[in-house]
Amino acid sequence: MGQVADAIEEVYRRVEANASNPVFIHVVAKGKALERAAAVEKMPKVSPLWGKPFVVKDNLDVEGLPTTAGCPSLRMTSPKRS
Repeated sequence: MGQVADAIEEVYRRVEANASNPVFIHVVAKGKALERAAAVEKMPKVSPLWGKPFVVKDNLDVEGLPTTAGCPSLRMTSPKRS
């Protein structure tokens, strides 16, 4: 695996280790995150944030992710575009 994929594996290991105390309403499927990691690893390293995993606060619209504003009952809503 590459540097980014290794970081993603570690993030998911930690999320799974804390499954009894979840802090996220929505987590991108691990397979999807690893696909994105593989794509990022092919990109040039032009930024100090290249390949760094991050969390998006759920009150920001991100295409394909639910915008819940911290309310689990809204987890089925998803913006059509960012």
